[in-house]
Amino acid sequence: MKQASHATSVVCDGCEEACLSDVEFIGGEEDAPPRAYIICERREDIGRVEVPLERLRRWVVDLGGLADVLAQNLGAVGGVEEMVAGQLWWLGRAAFRAGRVDVFMVRGLGLEGGPKQVGAVPRFQQCSRAVLFTFCDTRPDLFPGKVVVSLQRLLSIQHGDLSFDLGAVEDEMARRTGRSVYQVRRFPTPPGTAWEQVAILITADGDTAQVSAGGVTEPMTPADMGMAHPRNPSRLLQSWDLLVRLATDGPITTNSRDFSLKTPKRVERLRDALQAFFGIPDDPFRPYRQVGGYTPRFKVRRLH
Repeated sequence: MKQASHATSVVCDGCEEACLSDVEFIGGEEDAPPRAYIICERREDIGRVEVPLERLRRWVVDLGGLADVLAQNLGAVGGVEEMVAGQLWWLGRAAFRAGRVDVFMVRGLGLEGGPKQVGAVPRFQQCSRAVLFTFCDTRPDLFPGKVVVSLQRLLSIQHGDLSFDLGAVEDEMARRTGRSVYQVRRFPTPPGTAWEQVAILITADGDTAQVSAGGVTEPMTPADMGMAHPRNPSRLLQSWDLLVRLATDGPITTNSRDFSLKTPKRVERLRDALQAFFGIPDDPFRPYRQVGGYTPRFKVRRLH
């Protein structure tokens, strides 16, 4: 929320009649707050009634701030960008279980010309797959190929904080696209945790891991971490094989015997899986050119 301009009318408390009256402002220059008054025109014995500014304060939803919160909860990368003033925001690219997609927040689709204005944005047009967050229920087929989800179903206030139901987004994507998604447990990573505070210890048999982040430690399977086939959890994905490889032999460079032209793509898949699982949007790997290879920022090793 952010503070809006002061209200220009208020119920007068100068007498028992409680009239709704217009407010007049005096001053408010050179960083000094204005003074607010009501001039009573109904009773001669009232005259001018001072109105505390606290009674005139108004608050509106900070849409830019909401976009930032959504992007942070999604672990989206790329930076929030307002593409149509007050109507369309690009939140970045977020890693879902079905893959990494562009995410948008939009308002005003119920207004005349609203969908057409949003659909005309080049970046929006170029996204073959995207998730679109709206402020009200919208026809799911409004934008073919894009998953439209109402924020009313995802946001709630819990213990005074805004809570975002990421699992509901995953379920909605699966329902709208008809594609299976990984049944992944989102790790309870404490807010503000950096990759340097993450540790993954792979067991000797390579089937499970002891995972720690920001002081929280839990045992995990490859399926928990989104690194197993969604319909056959015993079938491990290449992202898990690569994680075990890093735990066993350390960083991968162009001189590594197992380096190939497919390595960058495999690292990208592992990067997406880790960002989605831990909810940390930063790159889990150090800059390739600086260190001459794929070196994790997090600690990863195999137990013997």
